Amino acid sequence: EKVQSKASKVGFDWDDISGTFAKLEEEIEEFKQAAASGNQDQITAEMGDLFFSLVNICRFLNINTEQALNLTTDKFIRRKRGCPGKPGA
Repeated sequence: EKVQSKASKVGFDWDDISGTFAKLEEEIEEFKQAAASGNQDQITAEMGDLFFSLVNICRFLNINTEQALNLTTDKFIRRKRGCPGKPGA
């Protein structure tokens, strides 16, 4: 968040949120290709790009990324208490 905020202040940013969504879609495709390759270093790097893109979308929408993840984690835990064996949120 800090890096993206600083970059934005010096003009390195998307004009609007549509650019962030397009970048996320691009990164998802690159991640799929990396996952198919089986190259763990490439997979890890592409996952980092995905996280970076998601954080950028959150920045555009004024969403606290840590809070959003904590809310989802807590929701997952509440839903799955006593329901072993089924993944998903």
